[in-house]
Amino acid sequence: MLGHNTTISLDVKMNRLALHQLGLITRADALQLGMSKDSLRRRVDNGLLVRVHPGVYRLGASSPTFEQRCLAATLAANDSVLSHRSAAVMHGLPIATPTRPEIVLPHGSGFRAPGIEIHQTSYPPSTQPWLTTQITTVASTLMALAAVVDAGTFARCLDHCIANRKTTVRQLQFELSTVSRERLPGRKVLEWEFGKRADGRVRYRSRLEQRAVVG
Repeated sequence: MLGHNTTISLDVKMNRLALHQLGLITRADALQLGMSKDSLRRRVDNGLLVRVHPGVYRLGASSPTFEQRCLAATLAANDSVLSHRSAAVMHGLPIATPTRPEIVLPHGSGFRAPGIEIHQTSYPPSTQPWLTTQITTVASTLMALAAVVDAGTFARCLDHCIANRKTTVRQLQFELSTVSRERLPGRKVLEWEFGKRADGRVRYRSRLEQRAVVG
């Protein structure tokens, strides 16, 4: 009887924890709750948990979403940060949802996982808390976007951020100045686009962004 109650208690704790992580739980989370490796394996075998990445599981009853997949990707790799197009989507930028979550890791990281697009960097991007992990700031997200999207998409995202006061040209230029020239792909695009907006005015004129915002 005691064992049955203990099992119920563990499942309640697991569900409560997963509630704060979009239905996700890590192996470390489970072990910290007092669950054994065999107990964790049984929950996977009976479908209570579904393996998403090594060491990361989602509740079987939860519905997978892109946001959940992004969080799972950052939970799967130590020192990872949600970045690039995935971060742009979470920041509400006008960009199509990518097919795979994108994370950034320190240069030389050996982490690999199917279904995750991994970027490596030799300089630490600016980050901010996101759910139970980290995401690149709007400024750092824009810096990364310049190397992976077309010019029109980047311009729309840049002007959206300026017009909606998510960042300013001054902040972006400062961020750019902190990265050495050889370490930043897309630097010429950034310098060109920031220079065109030095007066704080947006250049992409959507109906919602027909205004000047001086930063």
